[in-house]
Amino acid sequence: VHASLALKPGELDVMDLAGFARDVDAQHYNAQHVEYSISWDGDQKLFLFQTDLGAGVPRDVLGEYLPAAHARGIHVFIYMNVHWAAKRYISENPGWVQRRVDGSPLTGMYGGSGTSCCVNSPWRDWILALTDDMARKYEIDGIFLDGPCFYVGTCYCNSCQKLFRDKYGVDIREVTDAKSPHWRDFIEFRYDSIARFVGDVRTALQKRRPGAPLYMNANGLHSGHANGRNNRKLMQVQDILGAEGGFIFYGRPIDTPLWKVSGTAKFLEAQAGGKPTVIFTAAGHKPWEYPLTPPEIRLSVAATFAGGANPWLGGYAKDLTDPSMVAVADELAFFAQHAEILNGSVGLGETALLWSDDTADYYGSHLPEIDFMVDKPQALREIDYQSSFSGGYEALLRSGTPFVVVDDVGINEEKALAGIKTLLLTDVACMSDHTAATIREFVRQGGTLVATNNTSLFDENGRQRADFALGDVLGVSYVSPRHLSQWDLIWLDEAFRREYGLEREDIPSPTYQVRVKALTGAQVAARYYEPTDSRYSPKPALSPDPAIVTNHYGQGRCLYLAGNSARLYWTYRIAEYFDILTRAARGKPLAAVAAASSSVELILRAARNGDWLLHLLNYTGEMERPIKRVLPLEEVTLWLRDGRTPTAVQALRAAQALEWQREGDYIKITLPQLEHHETVHVAWQ
Repeated sequence: VHASLALKPGELDVMDLAGFARDVDAQHYNAQHVEYSISWDGDQKLFLFQTDLGAGVPRDVLGEYLPAAHARGIHVFIYMNVHWAAKRYISENPGWVQRRVDGSPLTGMYGGSGTSCCVNSPWRDWILALTDDMARKYEIDGIFLDGPCFYVGTCYCNSCQKLFRDKYGVDIREVTDAKSPHWRDFIEFRYDSIARFVGDVRTALQKRRPGAPLYMNANGLHSGHANGRNNRKLMQVQDILGAEGGFIFYGRPIDTPLWKVSGTAKFLEAQAGGKPTVIFTAAGHKPWEYPLTPPEIRLSVAATFAGGANPWLGGYAKDLTDPSMVAVADELAFFAQHAEILNGSVGLGETALLWSDDTADYYGSHLPEIDFMVDKPQALREIDYQSSFSGGYEALLRSGTPFVVVDDVGINEEKALAGIKTLLLTDVACMSDHTAATIREFVRQGGTLVATNNTSLFDENGRQRADFALGDVLGVSYVSPRHLSQWDLIWLDEAFRREYGLEREDIPSPTYQVRVKALTGAQVAARYYEPTDSRYSPKPALSPDPAIVTNHYGQGRCLYLAGNSARLYWTYRIAEYFDILTRAARGKPLAAVAAASSSVELILRAARNGDWLLHLLNYTGEMERPIKRVLPLEEVTLWLRDGRTPTAVQALRAAQALEWQREGDYIKITLPQLEHHETVHVAWQ
């Protein structure tokens, strides 16, 4: 938990710190972030521990609080604000702050006049000195860095100019957008700068506190280039991987994925390299600090645990008794009760959804609303990778089957495709030759590939190839973009409709179409019609251009959709695209859930002893966000494909044994009722 100490200096003076430790302990938190400085309106150099390196010490909070927290078994991680500084930094330390290309300082933090310091400036030396001073004097358990990050349009400060010129021989002020030949260098420079800073702070901490973990607010399920945060680089210099998966509702709540928390947890597990993960959840309904509804925050905590991550809740000390935070305490109590079997589990599934950092960074991907954004670049509307990935995730969730998220490093270096039978590539446009070779071998060995749009048409730097790197697997060669569509249709072949259980011959076209030629041996399963003049025009003639192609490659098979079909599903929820995108995953799944609502996410995990843990997250509300009431589901059925015999099947929340029976290759389990979440523990012989 991070229960911020106060909003006003007067509140800090009279705060009962021993009582604060008691309240934190009473709500089942075993670790917390405690501020080391005054951070309202940005860092003000007013520190809450004894040091001569700031402007003053209003109260020695660490000296008073650490003994009280440790006496209750609470681990205290120091919250270091390293992304938001008061406006006066600009005049007091002009060489510290991030600057735009014209030399003007960054302002506008959180809608105010604050700024942010650059990790490459002399500010870093001051932060390292503070870290050493604090770790030397106090028995802190670790450090959490809020930030650090770059902001859009920065950083062109003198320090960055020198470092970039020394490394690349180019004036960084000439690199302002993706049109520059040094754009990849610019992005990697930012990634490396943040990682170097984090690594140096960790070294300073562990010099005084060997083994004490350090971690930062890293990158969530979106492109990291705008803020300079690349999780794979960061995991080389930190001990835990965390992101703000539970900071929600900056815009229209209905636009926020139901699965934002669980999706982020799966994403972090894919990139953490086996290290622990944490989801940061705000107790407040953004953009205010107005409390989230209890069902939303319960689901956030449950989804965090279900995805294998640790929960962190952010709010204020005064909010610990709010109904939403009391709901959090109830959730923590449940998971603490079953920590022995839940801790150390790993995600299971035979279907994988690939996340591509390169595509998010160098193709086209919108950025969601997050705290670390002053200005925000926008993707080209119709080739938005973020929406395509979301469409894939949404479809797989509603298929009722478990799946995992993987990334390029995972499949190339960590055997993340071991045990995977179906791989979904939702417009993974930017792909290295190495990744293409890994995927090609996956299909050749018998895997099923489902791919959409421009998948593998660009290299890892965002440069377009003459043809798809995976063209031989997809069964097509690239010709050109076809056109943008508002009301076009595609025609489905009868045999394809029969195989996929589809009734309609014509269905809506992707809004972005790709013109391809089918290779010899590939089967054209659908074709585009010629462009339609208007939504009320007569249906035009059928064109020769393939819209869907199936292809056998080695022992495997590929289904290729020549357009932004996953984005279309995310935007319009066309039923046929759900069936097409998920049919392979639904064929003979490792596990499945059947319920009266498709808004149930099944997450399958293996415990350390080999038992199975089936987490069921029920997002079924009253067709609105925030969810104010979760609708219970009756008679939920689970199917497990395993040749072993269970010795016990237990619903942990309901605290009851569940009936099961074998039906062919599957074990059928009936759960009488599902509230917002249940964990079914299957112990095997």
